[in-house]
Amino acid sequence: MLKRFALVAAVVLAAPFSTRAHCDTLDGPEAKVVADTWFFETVVRVHRTGEGAPFTGLKPAGLDLGPAVPAADQALQTGDLAPVEKLLVAELREGLHHRFELVRARKAPADDVAAGRAWVAAYVPFVHYVEGVHQSVKGGAGEHREGGEHAGHAAQDHHGPGDVAQGEHRHE
Repeated sequence: MLKRFALVAAVVLAAPFSTRAHCDTLDGPEAKVVADTWFFETVVRVHRTGEGAPFTGLKPAGLDLGPAVPAADQALQTGDLAPVEKLLVAELREGLHHRFELVRARKAPADDVAAGRAWVAAYVPFVHYVEGVHQSVKGGAGEHREGGEHAGHAAQDHHGPGDVAQGEHRHE
């Protein structure tokens, strides 16, 4: 047994210094990664709780955030808001016109129940789009309120696909 211990000790001591473990110290790589991850998870948990949303875990780095977030970050770095404004106006225009044309292409409800349902199925998304954009522009959705909560999480849409198909349209 003593021979085995002496052999292990000799191998460890003969190994280059850089290969010796330092991961059991507070400045080692494992402890730092765990501490950083734990801290980041805690920050996200607190933020999500403030939004009234569940914590679903950290998302991996490199996710496609779409064009808006990178454009906003770029504007802050460059001081030029014009690309963000152009992006938002173009997307608003496209979304508004698309939904408007879908309603206009339908027959207005009259004696034809199927046509009426098709019209309502186009009308409801159009009106909700207009209403949602208006609330966002006025500071209703996505704005931080006092206390850190997102205002947009307080008003949630309670309309399901079945509501539209049956022609119901209600505002709470």
